[in-house]
Amino acid sequence: MRAGTAYHRSMRITGKTAGLAFATCLTAAALTACGGTDSSTVAADPAPTSTSASATSGGNPPQGPTCGHVWRDHHQLPRDYRGCATGAGWVKAEVYQCSDGHRLVTYAHAFYASPGRTISRAATTLAKDDGFQQTMAVCGA
Repeated sequence: MRAGTAYHRSMRITGKTAGLAFATCLTAAALTACGGTDSSTVAADPAPTSTSASATSGGNPPQGPTCGHVWRDHHQLPRDYRGCATGAGWVKAEVYQCSDGHRLVTYAHAFYASPGRTISRAATTLAKDDGFQQTMAVCGA
């Protein structure tokens, strides 16, 4: 579940049910996220619309780390990560709140990590990556 969303232990999903729930969420996300500004990957990726770059006011370039500098496979995601800058503007952190209190952050339908931990890159897209799907199932998001 996303940060700020109510969660109760009785809502916990395990085993095969997690895969079905994840696939259902992906389908719903695909139906609502079509036509976004960064739709260069498969529409079924689990990326809510808030991931898109936002324009900065006054034409000033966005301030902060560049996405290319932050999101590198096998590097560590900063603990205080809130987003990153691209040529198109600021990209807010896409954060999923895990049932155990940890957070999982995704970027560009291909990268994921918990703040302060090693960044992983999917071989294809997050929607098709077994490692990411297992991480989401354990996360309980």
